[in-house]
Amino acid sequence: MQRSLEKIFKELKTYTHLSNSHLSYYDIVYVLHHEDQSIVKVPLTSSIKLPVIFTHVSHIARMYDLNGSLFPPTVKHQAIMVGELIDLFEKETGPTPVLINPQITAEGKYQFDNTLIIPTKDSHTKKLLLSDPEEAKALYAINPQDQKRFGIEFVFYIQTQNEIPEDEYLRPQTLKERIELLSYIIPRTPIKKGSASFIAVILDLENDMEETAFIRPYKTMDAYTNVIFLNTDYKLYTGELENIPYLSQTVDDLFNGLIKWGQNKKRRPTPESRP
Repeated sequence: MQRSLEKIFKELKTYTHLSNSHLSYYDIVYVLHHEDQSIVKVPLTSSIKLPVIFTHVSHIARMYDLNGSLFPPTVKHQAIMVGELIDLFEKETGPTPVLINPQITAEGKYQFDNTLIIPTKDSHTKKLLLSDPEEAKALYAINPQDQKRFGIEFVFYIQTQNEIPEDEYLRPQTLKERIELLSYIIPRTPIKKGSASFIAVILDLENDMEETAFIRPYKTMDAYTNVIFLNTDYKLYTGELENIPYLSQTVDDLFNGLIKWGQNKKRRPTPESRP
């Protein structure tokens, strides 16, 4: 699955992003669906089709003007909140890239303002994931009821040794590509506002230098979202490599510690993100 997302990411990088338009979890957008309620997808390539959203009804009309045969008359649009896209795509086998305001050039190629990355929900752990659900077994320790009780929100990205070659030449390049992928998907991932909201990156590479390379202050879609990192030694870090102290005896200790840390962080100035 990870390689599938990488393939889409490499393709998306070849397209011009027309705008840095900022969306929030709570913004209203428009989705297109067929009569059977399935979401309309457009062909990015001959083998890759991606769902689309529009930030205004006029953008949908523009698509019809550019290519009236693109959507059949039975296609309807529906206004939803960005966060509701998670419910629409939660049963996908992996994270879903969604094109924002696509349009077709005179040459018949697509352009779009930007993309969203919608996490998938693992059917076993019930956790939202930006990575392969096969890697989610460690998340069984976090009971969804505990998470709900504290009102804390998580989206997880798990990086293990799987699909990382041991070859001394291929391994650094693969890790570099994974970091670039993470840099692309984190700022485009919606997450609900809770008592604290975290994109949690779990690193299990059994190599301190390799894991540290992933730790950086990634930008996020919403200002209330924090990105945290848990390494092989169970040390918890911010993107600035600041250690987050926590008591590991109980989940209550962990969640209380994270919520207090998040509240304290709001009172401090946010450092500039790395380019």
